Amino acid sequence: LSYTLGLVGSCYSIDTACASALAALHLCATTVQDSCTDGIGVGTKILTQITNLAMSVAAMLSLAGRCHTFDRRANGYCRAEGCAALLL
Repeated sequence: LSYTLGLVGSCYSIDTACASALAALHLCATTVQDSCTDGIGVGTKILTQITNLAMSVAAMLSLAGRCHTFDRRANGYCRAEGCAALLL
């Protein structure tokens, strides 16, 4: 993103499983407070076949293909892709 938009300054790639976006935003906020005026924190989640297979084998995915949050029918969770960016 930095290269495509011609941005200058620090650029990090953070992989902390489910907390990558939170870690990126924390680093962005800390950097904005300490040494720069603007920052963009971005988080993405991309589904891959190997991860879906691993979660299926571990019986983590819903057999019904739906999340039944706070319901006795709940039997796992459903995954989705997403992307969000926050300009600080």
